[in-house]
Amino acid sequence: MSPEHGKSDERLNQRRTAILAAARRLFLEKGFEETTLSHVVGLAGGSLATVYKLFGSKEGLLHAVVFERVRTGADFIRDVARQDLPPPVALKEVGLELQRRFLDADDVALARISITRSSCDPAFARQFYERTHMPTMEALQILFERWQQQGHELSTSPRLLARIFLSILIEDLRSETFYQNCATRLSCEERGQRIAFFLRGAGLEGEGCPCREGPPAS
Repeated sequence: MSPEHGKSDERLNQRRTAILAAARRLFLEKGFEETTLSHVVGLAGGSLATVYKLFGSKEGLLHAVVFERVRTGADFIRDVARQDLPPPVALKEVGLELQRRFLDADDVALARISITRSSCDPAFARQFYERTHMPTMEALQILFERWQQQGHELSTSPRLLARIFLSILIEDLRSETFYQNCATRLSCEERGQRIAFFLRGAGLEGEGCPCREGPPAS
């Protein structure tokens, strides 16, 4: 690769980063429908030709904005699994972290945009589900399978337990997404009660750790 070609690639990557940052800001502030590519170029600099070259369309730009910020709990769940914590302690840690991640204000706003887009773009909907929900659920399933292999007598299959546990935690994300400020977020005590109820039903009840609040999501 020639030095000139390398510099050209670097400039294009910098332009791509600037366009994504501008688009994300405008999508969150104005909404997807009200944002035009001219708005994005006006904020990011560059040209419409560069936007089309990099992303193809406004829909392509939305895809890049959403999927570059995809946040799942899979890596955190795997980290918890490596610590070999007792199930009640592990699930309380996982529950707290997933709530932090799923209820990040910008993530909730992008989820609203993504759901609206999914209604008219099945391919986008499928990709959003596969890139956000599935990795977290699969990591949870592996965690439950590990406990089953260690001799814990689970009340049902690891896959179903993973679905149920995730559903009781992302209910607040759904509420925030659809009802915005009308939803009431779980307190530490309420989250602990949900997890304790799940542990009893799953056959994993035992002594855990006190419910700990962490710093609010930025």
